[in-house]
Amino acid sequence: MAKRIFKYPLELNESQYITIPKDHKILSVQVQRDTICVWALIDDDTERIVQPIRIVGTGHSIPSMNPLGEYIGTVQQGGFVWHVFKG
Repeated sequence: MAKRIFKYPLELNESQYITIPKDHKILSVQVQRDTICVWALIDDDTERIVQPIRIVGTGHSIPSMNPLGEYIGTVQQGGFVWHVFKG
């Protein structure tokens, strides 16, 4: 198969995992119908990996034993602001 853009809905949890092709590029993080979603350019011909995702609210503490990883975007949902990281 070829490359395509795929959406990964997230839960509003501090830590979670998505299964995504190894060769991917995160394009955007936005709220769609009250759900935080990640859009990524993927290559279906590459192996899948389990990618950790972290969501941290503005002003929330970050445990030092939990590295955040690579920043991929910020979204606003109602009166809250969430920052999303992969890794």
